[in-house]
Amino acid sequence: MNNKIDFNQIEEIRNKADIVSIIGKYIKLSRRGANYFGICPFHADHNPSLVVSPSKKIWKCFVCGAKGNVFTFIQKHKKISFLEAVKEVATETGFDVSKLSFINNNISFLNPERKRLVEANAYANDLYKSFLNDPKNSKYLEYLKNRGLNDETIKFFEFGYAPKEDDLIYNILTNNNNFLGSQRSSELTWNEKELLDAGIIYLNEGEKPIDFLIDRITIPIYDNNNYIVGFSGRTTGNSSVKYLNTGSTKIFSKGNLLFNFNRVRELNDKRVIIVEGFMDAIALYNCGHKNVLATMGVALTDKHLNLLNSLELETVILCFDNDNAGQLATIENGKKLMTNGFNTYVVDKYDKQDKDIDELMQHKGKTTVNQIVENRRDFISYLIDVKLSNKKSLDEIQSNINFVLNEMVDYGDVLLRTKHFELIEKLTGIKANDLQIKFNELDKRPSVYNKQIRNYNSPKKNQNFNFEEYQKELIELDNLQEEDSKKSVHIYKQKSSKEELLKVLNATRSLIAFLINHNEFIEKAYSEDLSFGKYFINQPEIKIFNNLSYLLNKDGKITCDSLKEYFRKKQDPDITNELLTKITSDDEFVLPFKTDKKRLINKYTSLLKRIMDTKAGYIKTCKMNDVLTSDKSTRDEKIKQLVDINQIIKSKKN
Repeated sequence: MNNKIDFNQIEEIRNKADIVSIIGKYIKLSRRGANYFGICPFHADHNPSLVVSPSKKIWKCFVCGAKGNVFTFIQKHKKISFLEAVKEVATETGFDVSKLSFINNNISFLNPERKRLVEANAYANDLYKSFLNDPKNSKYLEYLKNRGLNDETIKFFEFGYAPKEDDLIYNILTNNNNFLGSQRSSELTWNEKELLDAGIIYLNEGEKPIDFLIDRITIPIYDNNNYIVGFSGRTTGNSSVKYLNTGSTKIFSKGNLLFNFNRVRELNDKRVIIVEGFMDAIALYNCGHKNVLATMGVALTDKHLNLLNSLELETVILCFDNDNAGQLATIENGKKLMTNGFNTYVVDKYDKQDKDIDELMQHKGKTTVNQIVENRRDFISYLIDVKLSNKKSLDEIQSNINFVLNEMVDYGDVLLRTKHFELIEKLTGIKANDLQIKFNELDKRPSVYNKQIRNYNSPKKNQNFNFEEYQKELIELDNLQEEDSKKSVHIYKQKSSKEELLKVLNATRSLIAFLINHNEFIEKAYSEDLSFGKYFINQPEIKIFNNLSYLLNKDGKITCDSLKEYFRKKQDPDITNELLTKITSDDEFVLPFKTDKKRLINKYTSLLKRIMDTKAGYIKTCKMNDVLTSDKSTRDEKIKQLVDINQIIKSKKN
C-alpha cells in the first residue's frame, strides 16, 4: 500500500481552518486591529505576546519566538505528532477524517519511542482488567461493589487488578525466559528500559525488575488524546500507602493532565466539577456527575488552566478534601480560577467525619452527594464562611474581615457584593455600611484583574538571582525583634525597589526613543524576550512599549505624532503629552538618515543589554523582597526556590 502523505490535502485543511477560532479554544484571544493577541502558553508569559494573523493564517510569540500555523500550534500545545494535529484540525473544520491519506495508510500519529510506551501501558491495562475479571480474584471485584460502585462505573473507568506476584507483568511484557513461548511477536514484547520509561516497573536495590503495582486495584490514566500514560493503584489491605501513582515519565506528568479530561471534553458541558483524587472523581461519576475532573493531588498549573479554558466553561465547582489541607487547596485553586475569569463555586459543607467525597458517598449515599453539589456556594461566600465562622475574639474578627475584604477587591463580583456584606454582618455583627466604607478604601488599589497570572511552576531562567549575595542579610533580618524586623524590611524594600525600578524605566525610555526613530527594530525587540512581567505591568513607560508592535502592525509605521495621537484617544491618565515628549525626544538615538546598518545594530545591541540587565536587577530585588516580607511558615520554601533558580543560572553560565 502507498504510504505517502498527501500534502495538498493538508494544505486544503489549513486553508479551510479558522485559525483564530481553533487557537481561541486553548487561549483567550482579544482583537487589536487586524490581528488577535493572547497570553503565550509556551513560556512564562505575563503580557499578551502571542499574535494570531487570520489573513496570513499564522501565529507568533514575540517573546519566546515560537511560531507556526494552526497545525504546529496544536502539535506544540498538546505535545502530539504533526499528523495527529492535522487530524484534530480536520475534525474541527468538518473535513471527512476517513479521507485523510495517512489514516487510510495507517501511518502512526506517535513517534516510535512514545508509541512503544503507550502500547506497553495499553497492554498492561488489558492484563489488569483480565485479572480483575478472573473468578479467583472475585473478592476484588466485590470490594469495588461494596464501596458503592456499580458495574457501569467499574467498566467505564476500566478498573483492573495487579496480582501479588512481584514480577508477573514484567515477565509477560518482556517474555522473560520465553515466559509466553518462543514464538511471541516482537510487537507485543518490550525490553526492560521501555517498561522503566513507561513507569510499569522499577529496579529494586539489587537492580532486579519489580512490577510497579502489586496486589492493588488499578485505574488507567489517559492523556488528552486517549492514550494510557500511567496508572493509579489502590491498596485493598492495610498498606500505609493507600494510593500508588505513576511518577513523572517520558509520557506522563501530573502537571500537564487532568484525570478524565479526555472524556469530559467530549461532553460539551459548560460546567465541570474538580476534585483532588481519582476515587473522588469516580464517586461523583457514580452519582451521575459525568463532568468531573481530578487534579491528581497537585495544585492547578498553567497547563491545567489552559485545558479548562479549552472547554469554554461557564462554571467550575471545587470539591476538594474535607480537611484543613483541602480547605487551603480550595482557596489557592479558587483564586487561580477567579484570576483566569472562571465563575468559581465550592460544594456545600458536609460532615467532617467524611474526609472526602468518596467517603461521603459510601457513608451517606448518592442523595447527600448530589445535595452538596447542587447547594454549592460562590467562592467569596465560601471564603467568608471559612474565615469568619465561629470567630470570637475581636482582633481575630478584625484581622479576618480585612483579609476577606482584600480578597473581595481582587476576586469578588460586584453583583454579589451586597450579598457578601450581608453574610459578613450575619457572622460578625459588623454593619454592612461600615464594611462598604472599608471596602472602598481598599478598592482604590489596583485589582488583581489588572495583573497577569504569576508563573507558579516554572520561574523564568533569565531572572538572575544571586542568593549568596543576600543570604547573610536575610539571616540578620530574621534575628531582629519582630517590630524592628518589619521596619527594616519596609525600608529595604522601599529603597531598593525604587532605585531598581528607576533604572528599568530609564532604559525603557531609551528603548522607545530608539524604536520610534528606527521602526525596523520593533519586531526584533519583541523577539528578544523583552517580556516585562507582573512587576512592570502598570508603569506608563511599559504601557507605551507594549503598544509599539500593535501600532506597527496597524499603521505600518510609528512616529512621535502618531504615538501621541494614539494615547490621546486611549485617554490613559498615566500617559501625558509631557511624558511622551520626554520619552520620544531623546537625541541620543535620533541618528542621521544615512547611518550605516552596523552602527544601528551596535546601538540596538548595547541598548538591549542595558534593558535586560536593568530588568533582571529589578526582578532580583522584587524576588528578594518577596522572601523578606514572607511569613516564616513559607520562607523556607521561598528560599529553596531562590537557591534552585541560582543553581540553574550557574549551570547555564558553566
